[in-house]
Amino acid sequence: MVRSIIVGMIAACMGGAATAEVDLSKLRAQIERAVKSEDLSAITTVFGPEVRIMPEYQKTMTGPDHAALYYKTLFDGIDINLFDKTLTETIPIDMLKVDIGAFTLNYTAAQSAEAKEVSGHYFDVWEESAAGDYVLIAQAWNFDSVYTEIRETTMFDTLSGIHLAFTPSVPVDSGAAFDHLAVNLYNDAAMIRQQSDILYHVYSEDAVMYPHDSGPRVGQEAIKEFLEDYTSGWPSFDYIKTASHRIEGTAPYAMSLISYNLRWDSLDNSGVSIGKGIRIMKRNEDGSLRTYRLISMHDQ
Repeated sequence: MVRSIIVGMIAACMGGAATAEVDLSKLRAQIERAVKSEDLSAITTVFGPEVRIMPEYQKTMTGPDHAALYYKTLFDGIDINLFDKTLTETIPIDMLKVDIGAFTLNYTAAQSAEAKEVSGHYFDVWEESAAGDYVLIAQAWNFDSVYTEIRETTMFDTLSGIHLAFTPSVPVDSGAAFDHLAVNLYNDAAMIRQQSDILYHVYSEDAVMYPHDSGPRVGQEAIKEFLEDYTSGWPSFDYIKTASHRIEGTAPYAMSLISYNLRWDSLDNSGVSIGKGIRIMKRNEDGSLRTYRLISMHDQ
């Protein structure tokens, strides 16, 4: 029931502008069936040559080989009892289609007899070739609650993932790259000064945010309320860096694969937080960009 309400709210926010022109239903169904049946070959056939798997609590897996190894490790480590995906919307961005939706996973960990269920949200990014075929170039997902067993798992520790934040960002060699940099810098400045009252201004009125360990926030006002509460427990940061590692599109939508790196240091509390995300921005009539959809994932 709650999911139905949220999906309806998101559909109301998206209006009619974000409807896919190309039917991707067969590839979507192939992925869902492949996960349900733990069929590695069926899921890897949709990977593009530069695919990135961006899971919550784990590093980013880059390229088909590392992406395949991630799924092999997952299938070896758990038995999947149920996997269900509910598509909310598809946003066209030049040669890309970005699927956004919710998922439920019921699984039993290896060496365990207890079934567990988790739920969350996902972004699947598809790229169209000149021939009209689609390949998967990015998968990202997070969870709508804190699931300690998943957060603390060591299942993927031996895999050769990367911290996206420690890789080169997009050169600022175009107007589009400059726009993304401006949004990143505005966001960083507001965060390091802990100004939640202006932080929400990077979001459009019809934005949807998919934050860590929480359900989606639909609309600018809901995002404002979330940020006011979320930032109230922040430490005093001494370093914040958001970077774009791939950008696509200019108008009406633009997408970037992003990373963040936060550090804080005080007498009784110090630490580092590294993560990544997919951000879709919408260009307003005055030419400015506002965040339209955002999903964020921790690296650890």
